[in-house]
Amino acid sequence: TQLGTLTGNNFMFWWFGGVDGADNALVGTPTTDSRQTLILDPTVTFTGAQLATGFSPGQTAPFVSIDATGEMAGMSVTITRLPFAKSGSAVNADIDALRLYVDVDQSDDVSQGDVLLQEITVDSDLKLNSPNFNSFGETVTVSGTSTTRFLLVVVVAADASPSSKIGYRINDTGGVTLGTAVADIGGTFPVPDGIVDISLPVELASFAGEASVDGVTLLWSTASEVQNAGFYVLRAMAQDGPFEYQSEFILG
Repeated sequence: TQLGTLTGNNFMFWWFGGVDGADNALVGTPTTDSRQTLILDPTVTFTGAQLATGFSPGQTAPFVSIDATGEMAGMSVTITRLPFAKSGSAVNADIDALRLYVDVDQSDDVSQGDVLLQEITVDSDLKLNSPNFNSFGETVTVSGTSTTRFLLVVVVAADASPSSKIGYRINDTGGVTLGTAVADIGGTFPVPDGIVDISLPVELASFAGEASVDGVTLLWSTASEVQNAGFYVLRAMAQDGPFEYQSEFILG
């Protein structure tokens, strides 16, 4: 969709289902009286790992610090699974358990106020080599562009080999499971009389604008659409409107 030359504009999506008494599709105009949520493709960057290092028998200490950072202001993303991969020579008998914490004060050490998400008893090579944390005791959310820090604590067996080493890293960020990402970043829409369901049945995967001498081209793609007939593009020179149509109806 290409618009005429413009500057300093905000773009938003809104939609709702329903028809009037004559079976005509209902179309509304954005308002800013109250906000609705926009479901987006979740994006979080994970950094940090621990190369294999030595440990002492009976030691309990953080061995890995992982930062999860959001990439969009106004967005919150729920993290529901973190899979790790081991490095080093440690074997099953060397390690009693693995504990995953949220490092609330980001001190790189377990302290008062830090949240224990899950403990895995290491009773097999699979749990040692590929621990999969997916039963969190509390909800973990990355908000906006802030960083949530995780600590992986290793509980070393009392009879562990003092010459062994261990380290962990996120095992392919594609294996990290993210829940719904919800952004309170756009405008809202009015609800026509008789319409109760104001859910947003479109999952937006990308949205971008490209400026040129001829105007601005808006490009977007969706990950899913549920009974979505299509889109209109409207423009306002101020956040509170008024909004004017800039496109014909665009099929979903």
